[in-house]
Amino acid sequence: ARVEAIWAEALSAHGGPFLMGAEFGAVDAMYAPVVARFITWQPELSATTQRYMAAVRAHPLVARWYDEAATEPAEWLLDPQFEPDLGRVVSRLVVEAQLLYERAAVGVSELPPECRPAIHAARLMYAEIGRKVVRAGGDSVSSRAVVSARRKLLLLAQAITASVTAPRTTESFEVLPEARFLIDAVTAHDATYGVRGDALVGESLLVREFSLALSAFERLERADRAP
Repeated sequence: ARVEAIWAEALSAHGGPFLMGAEFGAVDAMYAPVVARFITWQPELSATTQRYMAAVRAHPLVARWYDEAATEPAEWLLDPQFEPDLGRVVSRLVVEAQLLYERAAVGVSELPPECRPAIHAARLMYAEIGRKVVRAGGDSVSSRAVVSARRKLLLLAQAITASVTAPRTTESFEVLPEARFLIDAVTAHDATYGVRGDALVGESLLVREFSLALSAFERLERADRAP
């Protein structure tokens, strides 16, 4: 499975037992639900994957997650009912998520042009779902938050526009502690393998695409001149 290959590569590069090394990090937390599914389904997995899963399952945060999930009343799970206290917690989480979506817009603008539309679309779509949940008082139990087809088209248009224009804010954000390990890993990788920064960062989509086309023509011309 592809996820096994991803885990194996990270574990080999950083020595384990977690994906980025000795400490349990955000990337392990992201994959914890996948680990939980594998534990439940019990597919055929490599020894490396099984060792990683065991390390994740044994971590105190994941163990606490399992313990707290087990304390939910069986009756509530069979017939979930919305409660105002739950709604307030969900609403607070959505507010925090909206701030992260806004921050993400600045970073997405620095990605390769072909990556931007899909990532902007996902960012805007999830933000819209969050707003609908908040308008429902944080109730994501009684009904689903549904985004209409017309609204989806509008958000897609906004995503395309955001992909070819500068972000609305030029504010420089401090790296969140939870994401610091990713920045450090990319920096170390680029330094090790001599990867240079993108000279066209911040340029418009037209400039970037024109530069790519010129580079392609230059490679073809060099190939034609080769003996």
